[in-house]
Amino acid sequence: MLAKIYDSLTILLILCGIVAIGFIYYNRDWFFKHTVSKQQSVEHSNLVPAKLQIESGWLKQSSSIRSKQVFIPQNTSATVFVSGLNKPTNIISISDKKVVVVEEKTGNLVVLEDKDNNNSADNKRIFISGLNDPYGIDYLEGDLYVGLESDVIVFKDFLNQLSNNTNDFEYVVRGIPSTHLKGLPIKIYAGKLYIGVSASCNYCIENDKRRGSVVSYNLDGSGEQIYASGFKQINSLNEVVGLLSLTESSVDQKGVSDEFNIVKKDGFYGWPYVVNQSQVPNGSNLSLPVGVDVFSPTILFSQNAEPFGFLFSKNMFNIDNSLFFVFNGENKVVYYTYPNFQEEQDVFLFSDYTPKFMGIEQFRKGLLISDYASGVLYYLY
Repeated sequence: MLAKIYDSLTILLILCGIVAIGFIYYNRDWFFKHTVSKQQSVEHSNLVPAKLQIESGWLKQSSSIRSKQVFIPQNTSATVFVSGLNKPTNIISISDKKVVVVEEKTGNLVVLEDKDNNNSADNKRIFISGLNDPYGIDYLEGDLYVGLESDVIVFKDFLNQLSNNTNDFEYVVRGIPSTHLKGLPIKIYAGKLYIGVSASCNYCIENDKRRGSVVSYNLDGSGEQIYASGFKQINSLNEVVGLLSLTESSVDQKGVSDEFNIVKKDGFYGWPYVVNQSQVPNGSNLSLPVGVDVFSPTILFSQNAEPFGFLFSKNMFNIDNSLFFVFNGENKVVYYTYPNFQEEQDVFLFSDYTPKFMGIEQFRKGLLISDYASGVLYYLY
């Protein structure tokens, strides 16, 4: 008799367990959302939860982005500046009303304009389509520069062309080795054009010395020089307090970090012999040449963080002298203090969605952030 009771209780417990597992499975989104939200509120005490305020009409009422919760600094707001982009990467501000964003999927350059200053684009206009893997973008004295798969082009007198519905361009540099990013990261710095050329392998001696290097040119494409070398994959170039800087994805290896570097002329940063100043890539039998000095990374991020866009601001959200980074491998935007380069806090973080952040640009008194995964530009202000 006792054995039968025991067997019945065992069966009942098993059935209860099955029901409980089924309930958790079918309500997993609710459990995940509330569990993650609770963790974020503890770990990121400087941030407050907020719903994305979407007043622009860019998103359908049924869009899942409408219901997502973000964590942002106190006394700030987050909006969807525009949606419906096709794998947006880098952004450049042309004025306090116009920005240009690069679409990787279509090869489009898309012009966005907010004429009424309501922090949402009023219209979305394709300036040119079908470019060959556009990526890097910069603007100088009315001219728009764009890095393609192996070329850099310039649209002279960009705003005039925009008004006249023309999109004529000239080649500045041609025949650059293609990179892991497809398109080339570029930056106009100190009156010259700088291009980040990634390596083709984890460890090898490249035949083309431009690979794994930052290469400089005059603005007419002449005067090619290797400015600095020793980089695995250069994701973005920018200027920080008058200094050329870059983000880099390192080799995919346990214990190896992605990097941010202040780039010094003629500096050597390790690749292909070492990464993170001293770690040898797995499987490599290359030896660092005698007498060669390797510059140490300015910032070491986590493994596979995939740092992409970054910028420096003297004051943003009441934060003085800070570097803002977006990460393609993590769902957050963070800032580091300058000049000691200490990580301080996150400033934009999803609790229940994993974006793929690529570009960041200052616009007015806030930040535009591109989400490659959802085709959205967020505006934090």
